[in-house]
Amino acid sequence: MWGERFYRTRDRLLDCRCRIESLAADVDLPARPVPEEALAELLRPQRVVLIGEVNAGKSSIINAMVGEEIAPVSPLPTTKGTILYTPVSSEVPAGWTVCRRALFGAVEWIDTPGLNGPAREELFSQVDRFSEGDLILIVFPSENTWTAATWDFVSELSDETLERTTLVIQRSDRKSSEDIRVIRGHMRELCTKKVGRELPILAVAANPPKEEPYLFELKKHFEDRFCHSMMRRHLMDRGFHEALRRLREIEEGLDRQGRQMADDGWFLSGLEEESAELCDLLIKHSDKILAGERAVYLEEISRLMDRVSRRLGVLGTLRSLLFGDALGSVMEVRFAERLKANVEAFSKRDFERIAGECEGHWAEVRPRVMERMNIEPNRSSTVTEFRETIEERFSAHVDRSLPGVVSSLRIRSSLDGPIRSRGDRLKAWLVFLLCSTIAMGLCGAFGIHPATEILAALVALLTVGWVMAVWVSRRRVVRQVGERLSDGVGRFHEQLAERHAEAIREVFEMYGRGLIGVRRRLADRQAKLAPRSEVWNLLHLELRAVEQDGG
Repeated sequence: MWGERFYRTRDRLLDCRCRIESLAADVDLPARPVPEEALAELLRPQRVVLIGEVNAGKSSIINAMVGEEIAPVSPLPTTKGTILYTPVSSEVPAGWTVCRRALFGAVEWIDTPGLNGPAREELFSQVDRFSEGDLILIVFPSENTWTAATWDFVSELSDETLERTTLVIQRSDRKSSEDIRVIRGHMRELCTKKVGRELPILAVAANPPKEEPYLFELKKHFEDRFCHSMMRRHLMDRGFHEALRRLREIEEGLDRQGRQMADDGWFLSGLEEESAELCDLLIKHSDKILAGERAVYLEEISRLMDRVSRRLGVLGTLRSLLFGDALGSVMEVRFAERLKANVEAFSKRDFERIAGECEGHWAEVRPRVMERMNIEPNRSSTVTEFRETIEERFSAHVDRSLPGVVSSLRIRSSLDGPIRSRGDRLKAWLVFLLCSTIAMGLCGAFGIHPATEILAALVALLTVGWVMAVWVSRRRVVRQVGERLSDGVGRFHEQLAERHAEAIREVFEMYGRGLIGVRRRLADRQAKLAPRSEVWNLLHLELRAVEQDGG
């Protein structure tokens, strides 16, 4: 196709512009219709009107330029009316025939009946309509270049239309070069007489008998007017600069998005620091919360000592001396169960408090994220979403402090040692008391009354003394063990505080996943930014290549 380089460059420019607009949509820039004014004008098919007398060779020129027999050709008049050969679906004036085919490329051809035929009056009445063409070719057969009907039509053209009018000498191969030179001079003289100016004159041969069509002058004239003219270059430059300006807007948009994403990253880091500060604040204030558990621990120690005191009474001591008693292990198990129940109740209460703090902070953070980043997080925080799992893990963390506390208290050994030592002493006393009682019985059986009375008094004294020893030793053991276990409140508080802090940190680690979700969405945006920048670079290079090719 003539002007192939120009139209290829134009199509590349249009393709770049469409891809640029697609990239602009990804950068959230306002949509701009494509093609724009300059490109729309470049895309508009150029309309070429061929006018001349019957059998001047108008249809032959169209066939030669298109490269296919689309217009009927015959020695007899064949074009009965105006025919529009167009590649697009354009509006057709009344009375015209249209033929739409893609092979016409970027040109619309208008073939007209002969000026000296039956349609003469109609053609002269449509001068203004034909004047709308981008190029008007007035075709003269080389055998008769002074035909009156054709020159009369030329004289009807306005000055503006004459700027786009060219005279064509068809079948110039039938004349010698000297004849063509003379014909050109004659036609220039007629131009001066008829319209007061000289018009371009081209010599072509659209239907030579054996050789290829000779259309070199027409091709060059066509390309000069439609491809290399100042107006077309201006339109191409405008289209290029419009595309380049749009690329600059996209570059600014990409930079703006990059800066915004960096700011959003700092914004999220600030929110994460707020969460960490809230976590540290809750851990710092744990002493006030755990003070109640210290009191509970001391209360359980007091309750444990009351049980021990009851088990170390006279009857309990006597039973343990006679039948044995695993008091230490029993008291340790009971104490551990009571302490575990209290700690579990505490962990449930405190989880509600921690979860409430998280939810309150999330209610403040969520609208800030929506306003700043245009990202809508979940309505509830991750702590609420996975509440049951987090509560179980929170309780498990706190409960892990109990085995270490119970083990460090060594309740069983603390009780078993003093109780065993006390039992040994009381058992020796009891044996002596039993022996005295037996001796008293024997003396009474044998009638040794003085000895019986003495032994009875001794037994009474020993009984009272043993009972007193039971009470005194019980108080000593309870006080000694109670003091030892009370001294363990520090270890209990230390281990409970450590596990409690770990539990709070794990809750906030789960709470932070809500912001991690937002950060992932920000990372997705950032991941899309790099390919967009690469696309921008490719488009910029291609646009520069189009500029060089067009130049």
